[in-house]
Parts: sequence; C-alpha cells; structure tokens
Amino acid sequence: MGADLTDDGGLARVTRVYADQPAYAAGLQVDDLVVALDGIRLRADEVEARLKNRLPGEQVRLTILRRDVLRELQLPLGGRPNVKLSLRHVPTPTEQQKAIYKSWLGQEWPSP
Repeated sequence: MGADLTDDGGLARVTRVYADQPAYAAGLQVDDLVVALDGIRLRADEVEARLKNRLPGEQVRLTILRRDVLRELQLPLGGRPNVKLSLRHVPTPTEQQKAIYKSWLGQEWPSP
C-alpha cells in the first residue's frame, strides 16, 4: 500500500506515506483516518489480514476521514518490497542471541 498506519482508538491513522507508492499516488495523507476498506469498516489491527490475500495491481477503495470530511480513494495495491535478510554468526554470541537463532532456525548455535 505504501503507508504506515497506527492504532488510534481502534481506527487506522496514517503516520507515514511513502513517495512513489500507491498510497501517495492515490492522495492518502498523514493523519488521515482509514475507516473502511471496500465499504467494510476497518480497524487498525485488521489491515494486514484484510490485505494479505490481495494481489498486486488489485484496486481497493479506502474510505478515509480527513479533517472531519469523509472521502473515498481508489488505491491500486503494490507488491511487497523485495527485502533480503541474512543471518551471520558473531564471535561471542549472548544467550539471548543463541535463543533467537534457535527459535528462528530450529537448531542450536553451532560450536566454534
């Protein structure tokens, strides 16, 4: 979508809109309250679940509240950013680092 949202009394408040992303192109602004997605009320904790099965390029209709005025925006969904993550061993890991490693990979930290 291209925006960061936070919970504001159960509503999804826009805290950041990324340039060159669909939300920016559609006119979403910081401090807008997203009250509905495709005509169905939207709570802040539902955003990810409601969008996770949607495909890039699909259109969604956002109903927002901006300065006490309801507005509707058409927003084409973008793809998820292509992020590469990696793990690396540190020479002297802490117990917490070892525990996180095990929880992520399901195996013990390798012996030196």
